[in-house]
Amino acid sequence: MKKTGRFFAVTSMIVCCCCTATVFISYIKRSNIRMLCLGPFFLAAAIVLYIALKRCEKKLTKKRVRLIFAFFCLILLALQILFVRYLYYNYEMVDPKITGEFAKRFVMGEDLGSIKESYRIYAAKYPNAWGMIYLQIPFFALWKLFTGGVSIYAGQTFNVILIQLSVIMTFLAGERIFKLNSQRLFCGIISALMPVMLLYTPFFHSDTAGMIFVSCTLYFLTLAVKEKSKTKSVVYALIASLFIALGNTVKGSIAVMLISVMIFLC
Repeated sequence: MKKTGRFFAVTSMIVCCCCTATVFISYIKRSNIRMLCLGPFFLAAAIVLYIALKRCEKKLTKKRVRLIFAFFCLILLALQILFVRYLYYNYEMVDPKITGEFAKRFVMGEDLGSIKESYRIYAAKYPNAWGMIYLQIPFFALWKLFTGGVSIYAGQTFNVILIQLSVIMTFLAGERIFKLNSQRLFCGIISALMPVMLLYTPFFHSDTAGMIFVSCTLYFLTLAVKEKSKTKSVVYALIASLFIALGNTVKGSIAVMLISVMIFLC
């Protein structure tokens, strides 16, 4: 448990440092100080939530924690549907439009060679675009099978599913990392109520697509660490490595997990 906790702490520290650096670089240059205030505000809310859950520790059972978490997942889903319906972005100007259009054209039967040629410059500039494209193609094909075409809602629906799965896998990993039910529930609620889960909902992006690989990696690594059977432990570790490798094709920053693993193993 101590090793698992240390791994989780190291991973969280690295991710937090990267996020903090990104925020300062992107927002200070734009002199948008108000955006910097959102971080401390969310942190303060998280602290209040954690204290409240700690006080209710005796009332929290494993079954009750899962029911409460499921309730928050439903809230997240309802808000996601509203955001997909009413929160409009300039879809023509964002990267998801390009990768989604590529996958759509392929699923609709266009020649792969001609499609690749039309996106050659973009794909050379953003290599992770191929991971995004190949990730969308199977879902778009399934969407076409049931609807006869591929609408803008195909990518958004896929995005909602991936975000929901990411939240669930994070909660399941938290169940194996933390001892107290209040800590497990805190992990689940914070994951479900992260603003990014909503703001990125209307379009399929590498940021949200990559989350499922991170959460699955963390989940299987915790299984590998806690598993007593060496054979199963190796299998879980290999599955975690596979998620890192696949996730790296979608979002290069997922390679940060490798640093955490190396620090943990040392």
